[in-house]
Amino acid sequence: MMRILSLAGSLSLALSSFATAGESYKIENVFSTVIFKARHMQTANAWGRFNDLSGELNLESNDLTKSTLSITVKADSVDTNSEKRDKHLRGADFFNVKEHPSITFQSTAAKKVEGNTYELTGDLTMLGVTKSVTATCEYYGEGKGPRGNKIVGAEATLKVKRSDFGMKFGLPNIGDEITLIISVEALGS
Repeated sequence: MMRILSLAGSLSLALSSFATAGESYKIENVFSTVIFKARHMQTANAWGRFNDLSGELNLESNDLTKSTLSITVKADSVDTNSEKRDKHLRGADFFNVKEHPSITFQSTAAKKVEGNTYELTGDLTMLGVTKSVTATCEYYGEGKGPRGNKIVGAEATLKVKRSDFGMKFGLPNIGDEITLIISVEALGS
């Protein structure tokens, strides 16, 4: 999940190069997603997603390193296509949503790698633990929404160790390294 948030941060940086200085964008939940995969029984990947995310991009086109991204994912929106597994993931062994209802990412730095690819670094907070993470982000472009407002999009990928956040249940049969993919569409005001 942290990687997803970091990826979204990378998206923010990439988007900033195409926006007017100081523009604010809201992440559109309907057209954005956070998916993740974890190795199961050391043989195959188990996939899941979070169905509820929100956030804001504050883009500075004159100096991309001043652009910021914040994302909030509702942990209880985890969806692995298995009601029994999702209930377990929401419990104390994994996301502990009663005590930690949100997973957040706040960007702290960004740099251009090449072309439309960026690295975004930020603070990922999950289960009350905050760690610095870095995602690779690809900027996809911009367009106009049905109401004429500007839309920007990007996708980020990152890997995190869930044990770094205190999530150790099932190791090693449930993998420690989690890959997050965050695909974001954000709407201008």
